[in-house]
Amino acid sequence: QSAIVFGCGALLGGVMTAVLSLGGSYEADNYQKSGGITGLLACASVVFVYITVRLICNTKNRKYARVLIKWKGRDISFFALCDSGNLMRDPFSGDPVILLSKETLAGLCGEDITEAILSLDGEALSKNGISLRLIPHRSDSQSSIIGGFVPDLVTVECNKRKNRVRCVIAPRVCPENYYAGYPATLPASLLPRKDI
Repeated sequence: QSAIVFGCGALLGGVMTAVLSLGGSYEADNYQKSGGITGLLACASVVFVYITVRLICNTKNRKYARVLIKWKGRDISFFALCDSGNLMRDPFSGDPVILLSKETLAGLCGEDITEAILSLDGEALSKNGISLRLIPHRSDSQSSIIGGFVPDLVTVECNKRKNRVRCVIAPRVCPENYYAGYPATLPASLLPRKDI
């Protein structure tokens, strides 16, 4: 925290010096002639530094974890955003749900199985030995049912601690970096206990 405060002070001082030097010298006559513009530039500098600091703090406070999923002899590893607001659970088993971009999941299961999960095609999945899990999903504007499945093994690693977890993997149609730059979001309850 103190490094951020000192960094902000240095950044603000540097930006203010640069802005004021654009307006001319610090003599009283020049300062009064360009006082309005200089004041406006000084306010803009403060806003710029404030936005920069907020972005740094938001990135610093964002928690993520490495997730390893194994299924039928194949595995995939990726980073996921830890989301304390992800409270989705399988209504029958109570297992938490990791939301994952469909492109990332297709790297593990293939396009056909991923599409079968997305379209809730239980018959096609049962032919491949997969039990479809139906998960209630609520967004800002609507409620829906999404599909998921339980892989053979899921390991969550954060700060050099690993946790083997049982959970449902649910693909979503979204860009691979949809979850704040990550391909997935996982409930904070899946983190190793000391990282929650």
